[in-house]
Amino acid sequence: MCPQYTPRAPRRPKVERICETCGGRFLAFASQVDHGYGRYCGRDCMAVAFRGLPQAVTCLQCGTSFPCKPSIARRDGTRFCSTECRSRFHSGPQHPHWQGGRSHTQGYVTLRQPDGRKVREHRRVMAEHLGRPLARTELVHHRDGNRANNAIENLEVMTRGGHTRHHHAGVSKRPPGQWAIRHVACVGCGTIERPHKALGLCGRCYERHQHPPKAPSVRASPPDR
Repeated sequence: MCPQYTPRAPRRPKVERICETCGGRFLAFASQVDHGYGRYCGRDCMAVAFRGLPQAVTCLQCGTSFPCKPSIARRDGTRFCSTECRSRFHSGPQHPHWQGGRSHTQGYVTLRQPDGRKVREHRRVMAEHLGRPLARTELVHHRDGNRANNAIENLEVMTRGGHTRHHHAGVSKRPPGQWAIRHVACVGCGTIERPHKALGLCGRCYERHQHPPKAPSVRASPPDR
């Protein structure tokens, strides 16, 4: 046997302990007890001892009681049992900044219905006036041009085609028989055979205008020796 070898001391038997959380009995190593460990029978009891038992918190939206971590409950971090309840609370009349479900989008007044869906106020006013839901092909026109003025006297039902013609009435169009609105022929080549592209040019001249040919590069001649 090597003279520097120290025989290992026999392992001491486990010590019976009582869990400080649940009061159950368990066995722990004597070395753990010497260093101040062996106080809990498992990780769950140790977590309860360090963090505390889950506390019952009441959801502000539906009133359901649900468990919450004590650390989160102490700082008032969890007030809803689900993300759905949180969304409904922040978009419902219980929110301190609730304005009746009215909002403005692109000048139109939008209303939030009880089921959470949004509807334009002018379409809802017209549907209630007619006593029937509006079709998808029916548009509600504001006569004075104010999108927020949803009085029934200011609203008028139109088809999509009629609404487009109303807003584009008086727009100058190409005279019959003329090559373009402002040009009688291509300003580049003078043709009327090819249709107008843009800038008073036909398709071929427009491509030349957008992509002009590159000038040939001139290589310098080597100096005379």
